[in-house]
Amino acid sequence: EDIYQSEAKFNSPEIISVQLTNKINRDIKSFEADLPGIYQQENIATVLTAVEILQRSSWNLNEDAIKEGIRFTKKNTGLLGRWDLIRLKPMLIADVAHNIDGINKLLDQIRMSTFESLHLILGLSADKDIDGLLKLLPDSATYYFTQANIPRALNATRLKELAKNHNLNGDTYGNVNDAITIALSNASPNDLIIICGSIFVVGEIDRQKFL
Repeated sequence: EDIYQSEAKFNSPEIISVQLTNKINRDIKSFEADLPGIYQQENIATVLTAVEILQRSSWNLNEDAIKEGIRFTKKNTGLLGRWDLIRLKPMLIADVAHNIDGINKLLDQIRMSTFESLHLILGLSADKDIDGLLKLLPDSATYYFTQANIPRALNATRLKELAKNHNLNGDTYGNVNDAITIALSNASPNDLIIICGSIFVVGEIDRQKFL
């Protein structure tokens, strides 16, 4: 169990600031992280709990090194797809949320964000709880239904049909990059575009094309 209680706020679209309070001795530590998803505060609390246990076992883990490691996690590891900012104005975010828990955390993050209109580029694998995922998504968004180039992918046309049952409406696109191109052309500078639903869809994004 984590021994740290966390509280987070955004310094910028790319940086999150996390304050963690030790539940035992009330010691407070502050960190910045280049993985700006609000849910990262839970991951950082888990990391610090592990560090605390190792330090009790005489591991020499330097506090400055810990801070630097957390601050540059994305830079040092190349981790992508976790509230992953691709461009600003309009803000284009990729997130590999693809199950009930992941989508709920993504929706929490969206609710904390400031934007005019929401555009959701959605592709799902056929073996997921499709209806369970679709019923969570907001019907106020404009949808762009797509699919990854893998056998497991749910056909975009079928996804569109299932989404209609939940009042989610939009057009279909053969691949994620076509969907992004159209979403960018439809969006205003202050809109928010999210690509989500499948690790494989996010993995097929041609990032250089949209910088």
